[in-house]
Amino acid sequence: MAVGPVIPKLYKALQRFGAGRIEEDIPADDSIEDGSKEMEVIRGVWDGFKGFTGSQLSTLTHKPGTPWSQIWDQNQFAIIPDELIGAYYKQQLP
Repeated sequence: MAVGPVIPKLYKALQRFGAGRIEEDIPADDSIEDGSKEMEVIRGVWDGFKGFTGSQLSTLTHKPGTPWSQIWDQNQFAIIPDELIGAYYKQQLP
């Protein structure tokens, strides 16, 4: 079982790569159109974090005060509510 802020289906699709690089596309269930607001957000996140390793990303998301730590402290393995994630990361924007 994965521990941390993960999407279980995506985690399972990627776990075979272990700590190595992901060298191929992973099929998605739904598509997001180019030029959409969602794609802008995805590209922004990708551009900002594509150089980070999995360990570095885990460290960022597991810091004290993050949604992961707030939920972990209350109920280990509970689902992190989208509202909590959204509120936290909106506060992080410049």
